[in-house]
Amino acid sequence: MKNDLKTPDAPIHSPQQMEPNDADESSILNPSTRTPKPEPRNPIHLVLHAPRIPQNTGQIARGCLAMGCRLHLIRPLGFRVDAPALRRAAVGHLEQVDLEVHADGEAFWSAAPNLDRVWLVTKHGRLDYAEVAYQPGDWLIFGNETEGLPPEWLQRHAERTVRIPMVNPAARCLNLATAAAVVMFEALRQVGGRSPTRHSRFGDGAVSGGRVQGLDSAPVDE
Repeated sequence: MKNDLKTPDAPIHSPQQMEPNDADESSILNPSTRTPKPEPRNPIHLVLHAPRIPQNTGQIARGCLAMGCRLHLIRPLGFRVDAPALRRAAVGHLEQVDLEVHADGEAFWSAAPNLDRVWLVTKHGRLDYAEVAYQPGDWLIFGNETEGLPPEWLQRHAERTVRIPMVNPAARCLNLATAAAVVMFEALRQVGGRSPTRHSRFGDGAVSGGRVQGLDSAPVDE
């Protein structure tokens, strides 16, 4: 399987460097020490399978915090969950992120998703991400920066694979954090403000033409 979302601009960690000791990550993973969080206003789940680069995951975590989405990380990870680079990219708010860490892919699939509401994002997806009718509770699943999603996942859920079209194929692929933001904000746009004016070919929901209702504008900084 060709890489889905390769990111050449940061070091890649080998599996030997990847697995942390959970005892050293208690401030991040222990619910009793984490900042209490309200129920997400936008019940979208964003899932990263074996991410390798902490800066990407930190940026995605910050986006999930800002937009009230739940972030799922599937081990093995390419970094410690308390890594300084991850904390910096999350701008010091990592403890506030609605975060769940799964031991492996099998644990994730057995415990987490409604299989009718999963969307696997891949360069070779069958559907354009913007033509999908997203619903509250959907799961947006992304592969890592070097290998993408496992081929068996893509085969098993082929009808629920989505892609982000690119105008210039010379770019090869998008950065993982960029791709996650693109799909997440489209899902939130639909879930937060539906309109009967335009309907998707790929579901029962309607695609709205406006901003996500009930949310403040998000300035771009850093």
